[in-house]
Amino acid sequence: MECLQADHACFKAAKEAFVTGHTGTTMYELSVQGFIFPASLFLLFTIQSNYQFSSNFQFPFEFLVIVVPTVLAMTLLADYTTSMLLTLISISIIIPWFTATSSRINNTNQERNQNESNGRSNSITNFRAGVMLMTCTAILAVDFPIFPRRFVKTETYGTSLMDIGVGAFVVSGGLVSRMTKTMTSSISSSSSSSSLRTELLRIVPIFVLGMVRILVVAGVDYQEHVSEYGVHWNFFFTLACLGIITILFERLIWKPIFINVFKIASSKQPFVLFALGLVILMLHQCNLTMNGIEEWINSTDERITVIDANKEGITSCIGFFGLHLLATGWGGYERQRRNSTKKTNNKRSGHGSRSSEGKRRVVQYGMLLNGGFLIHWLTSILNIQPSRKMANMTYCIWVFIHNIFILIVLEEIDIWRMKKKKKNQNGVKDESKNDQNDKNDKNDKNGKDDGYNKKEVTASILVAAINKNQLVIFMIANPITGIINLSMRTIYIYDSLTSLTIILGYMLVVSSIAWMLRGYRIKL
Repeated sequence: MECLQADHACFKAAKEAFVTGHTGTTMYELSVQGFIFPASLFLLFTIQSNYQFSSNFQFPFEFLVIVVPTVLAMTLLADYTTSMLLTLISISIIIPWFTATSSRINNTNQERNQNESNGRSNSITNFRAGVMLMTCTAILAVDFPIFPRRFVKTETYGTSLMDIGVGAFVVSGGLVSRMTKTMTSSISSSSSSSSLRTELLRIVPIFVLGMVRILVVAGVDYQEHVSEYGVHWNFFFTLACLGIITILFERLIWKPIFINVFKIASSKQPFVLFALGLVILMLHQCNLTMNGIEEWINSTDERITVIDANKEGITSCIGFFGLHLLATGWGGYERQRRNSTKKTNNKRSGHGSRSSEGKRRVVQYGMLLNGGFLIHWLTSILNIQPSRKMANMTYCIWVFIHNIFILIVLEEIDIWRMKKKKKNQNGVKDESKNDQNDKNDKNDKNGKDDGYNKKEVTASILVAAINKNQLVIFMIANPITGIINLSMRTIYIYDSLTSLTIILGYMLVVSSIAWMLRGYRIKL
């Protein structure tokens, strides 16, 4: 028994060391990593617009094109991501050359996405699903040697793939925050109170999951990286705390002061939120640098009080809230822009649409350029290195710019896809359209829709499925990860094929659950 206990203690220490003390990698490599998912979607859309597929093969097809490249880029092919990215793009460009014009119609996908003509963008849906996909992959892959150590969360300063994942979760939530909706429509007091109850209820399962994680880790004597969030803290508590702070901010500060007192016009609200996010990040950075908070967080002194024990998680919440406001401001701007574009397209000719697209690109790429200069100024001039541990200003600005850049690329891909679809639709003969409509009418009468919800406009069913039940998928992926880690000593599995098989099998299970939930129209 003593030998077993000693062996367990050695393995626990080895596993903790496996994820400790890392300094990350370059921002360039992480940018290339971030574009693998958009490139996979680009390939998927290209194939869909040129070939017809039976709905029976849709899941394995999308899993192969979207999930497998993402997993490979984070594991086996991590050293060849640039070549992998160029390969995905090249295949997407070459495919149309080998396809006859008359066959470049995917009737099944065409009907399933008939609502795309309303001009809605899928970029945020695609982005949020991509974040969840990479997160689910990383939380298991990090325990295998096949996952490069430079992608593991940094100890104190630096940039890594998992550092991006933490911030991307916050950005993802901010883009679809309830506050973005109030910028485009008035909400009655009754609906506001109902929304408050809904928001609080959404926080409860996250908090419960954080408590369960504490109990499970203590119960099975699982290794814990204390300097990551603290002794008792974990990322679920960060998300729950962020949700509570956001609700308090909206009810006690944003609405009473900025909306009711200052009467800020809805068109200006996204920019005000964005400015508030920057102010909070600057104050947070000043507090870290000038008041000794940074030294306190990095110190190895004994953790006496509860605050000392969880100093990393508590202090980082302030920075993450600033990042959340940046994302909310951007989400509100995008929502207003899409509504404005829709109205313009209804009243004016294509010239208005082109003018709107030009303005969008100026704002978006101007934001990226200014953000790049700000990051350079913070790191090179002020020497404030990014720190996920503290969620300092450099880290939050970098994460925001990185994720918005990916979001813009996804939007450009989506615009291309919709233009391609419109072009294909114009080339379809009326007789062919009538035949297809008759077939769809027959399917509707028989209650068949292949698991599609026609109100959704994304061209990828798997992406829509992951986006529809993000929290549930994340809550399912975590215990599966724990079961795998408890059933085998992952850090000693050096065979790449074995590791890759386990990770892909795990992602197949997670993707299948998401697919089935959507197929049965279940949203939890």
